[in-house]
Amino acid sequence: MNGMAGYFRKNILVICLIIAVALSIRLCFFVCYEPWDSTVVSDTVLIKDAGEYHELASSILRERSFDAFNTFFFLRPPGYPVIIAAVYLIAGNLPWAAMIANIILDILTMFVAYLAAIELFGSTRLARIVALLYAVSFWSSLFVTMLLSEIPFTLVFMFSIYVFIKALKTNRLLLYCTAGLLLGVSALIRPVTLFFPVVFVVVILFQKRRLRSRLSSAVVVLLVFMAVLSPWQLRNLRVFGNYALTNIGGINLCRDCVATVKADEEDSSLDKARRDLEGHAFEGIDHPFEREELYRDIAVSYILDHKGLWLKAWFKGSVRMFMATPTGNIFETLHLEPANNRENGLSTYSIAARIKARFQQAHEEYFLVPVLGVKLIIEYLLFCIGLFFMLRNRQYLFASLFVLTILYFTGLQGVYANARFKIPIIPLYLIISARGLDGLLSIWKEKRSIS
Repeated sequence: MNGMAGYFRKNILVICLIIAVALSIRLCFFVCYEPWDSTVVSDTVLIKDAGEYHELASSILRERSFDAFNTFFFLRPPGYPVIIAAVYLIAGNLPWAAMIANIILDILTMFVAYLAAIELFGSTRLARIVALLYAVSFWSSLFVTMLLSEIPFTLVFMFSIYVFIKALKTNRLLLYCTAGLLLGVSALIRPVTLFFPVVFVVVILFQKRRLRSRLSSAVVVLLVFMAVLSPWQLRNLRVFGNYALTNIGGINLCRDCVATVKADEEDSSLDKARRDLEGHAFEGIDHPFEREELYRDIAVSYILDHKGLWLKAWFKGSVRMFMATPTGNIFETLHLEPANNRENGLSTYSIAARIKARFQQAHEEYFLVPVLGVKLIIEYLLFCIGLFFMLRNRQYLFASLFVLTILYFTGLQGVYANARFKIPIIPLYLIISARGLDGLLSIWKEKRSIS
């Protein structure tokens, strides 16, 4: 009994130390960023998407309605503005307060990943490795200082994955219902999971149980997911005559993904590529969903006419997304100037040229790129080893869930090559990386005991 109590005390102590490490890194970036400074707020915090989220959250509190959502170019879902509004209601309209909330939410994501690892592998040692790997994840640590939806989205999405894992193991409809609910909430925060229920359904159908049971589980997930989205969709139907959740998808596909491919191919600016794609097609069109449909048609037409170019760009973008290091973000957060303003034009380089340029500038950037690059490579190698161990132990169902999830996010965002779209899958691949490291440690310990 004393031995068991000692084990639990030791485990709690280790978890507390890991939380302390995670908090220290995130608070360090937060303090160095100085988000309470009015100049920092106006110049670097409330820009682009973050500025819109701030305005939407403020309007919810000021007007007690969602009418302001109708005035922006993007018709965003309400999830993240509501979260910011809740923080502002307590602390005032202070962006740095939302960042503090981000830190708390990100620590909770680490804890959910810890629980998911225990559920998958039944090992607290492995779960502690997961927590430690996530604690020192610089991408996640940096994004807590940004007024973007990635951090709360990742928490809710990771929670849905954890509950879904439990559902697969117990076959309880209530857990499938909860997983669908959480997935729906994640789509209201960030609509990138709008089609993700397909992954859940595919994994459910892979199970070795009666077809009727599998179909009922899949239907429950889909119905609950759609029920969560329906209030906002009904609102859009009432206001705009369209049942869609958002108009972001088609616009981003054209203005970001296709325009980036076109600009790289023609060696022109992104703005010029956008102007060429749009032409005069949007004159007199103010309806947000009609505009999105037209953007989607333009994008699909370009993709079909340039299939080879698109596939090449998708592959390169996927590699860039996974191999990107947060060096530039670190410099921005610490208010330092990157060497030779290295980001300008670099995104159009080949992968080999990008790596060469990074190493040539390494000494001017405190060798952050090679250090963080090696860290990434080690994590990915451990992921491959961990996946091998899972397949060897016949954990095919859970391995397929993780691989399909990673492929889903890669497929949606590969062309754009923005590393922010990697944030939601970081805790997922770190769980499998931890499985790889734990397996290697077990082999090493076994060989050591034999010798």
